[in-house]
Amino acid sequence: MLPREKSVMGILTSSYLLAVATSLPRLTPLPLAVAAAAYLLHLLTFDSVFYARSPMQFYSLTALNFLPYLAAAALGWWSLPAYAIGLLLFASYAVLMHRGRRRAVEGVVTGTALLSSTILLAKAIVIHQLALRDYLLYALFVGYHVATAYYVESRLAFRDVKPHVALYVWIPAVALTAPLWPAALIA
Repeated sequence: MLPREKSVMGILTSSYLLAVATSLPRLTPLPLAVAAAAYLLHLLTFDSVFYARSPMQFYSLTALNFLPYLAAAALGWWSLPAYAIGLLLFASYAVLMHRGRRRAVEGVVTGTALLSSTILLAKAIVIHQLALRDYLLYALFVGYHVATAYYVESRLAFRDVKPHVALYVWIPAVALTAPLWPAALIA
């Protein structure tokens, strides 16, 4: 079943496509198939994971979603820093979930960062060794989605988030990547 929230589908799809598009000269079929399997698995199980009614259901489905990454790691198609970032964000989200905060601002923002981090994980699978440029692209991509999540949360009347909080994320992300991509300053 596809995610109810269309932004989830957009973040997952743009993560996967951007990872593939920025890896084009070095793509090979098998790693691409593993990354595609991870994308499809995330897309089809997102709602079941996000709306899991019990920790058992959450962790069972999460374990299923980890399988493509474990397979890629077993085949040597991975990057320790990329996987560490993904694992750190997942652990942060799991802690928030256990504290009943997954639908609070910090849960939504952490979940958005985790979801948009699939760009880094997909790139790690398809090209294995990531360069500084890949991490800067990741910072810009995740910075955009996290800033957007903060802005959306600021527009909800029942949230106490100021709209300018989004800029606290977005401005450093753009500043960090501007030396590599000066056109990012236009964003």
